[in-house]
Amino acid sequence: MGQSTDAILAYGYVWDEEVDEDEFAPEEANNLWGDEHPVQIGYHCSCDYSMPYVYVTKSRRLASRGYPIAIDAREIGTPDSWVSLLADFCQKHNIDVGEKQPGWFLCSMWC
Repeated sequence: MGQSTDAILAYGYVWDEEVDEDEFAPEEANNLWGDEHPVQIGYHCSCDYSMPYVYVTKSRRLASRGYPIAIDAREIGTPDSWVSLLADFCQKHNIDVGEKQPGWFLCSMWC
């Protein structure tokens, strides 16, 4: 079994600390929605110390170590509807974003 290090670019909310899964929307929700749901929950940092992020599905780009990807910002965009999609999702699943504002973020995942 090897190690994976991935770079993640997405639009949404990101947490920089571990969050108790009992206080956060369950990860299994993504399994019910699949990639077609407009908003998803992901995790960054490491498999042993995972931190959540909530993102607009079509905004997410993933680059694995050794496999760079080209990003065309015109293809991704930042539609105004993304802000309301994120707000509706977080409200529906009781995710407290506090003072966080949605935006683009770049993070990584190491497993």
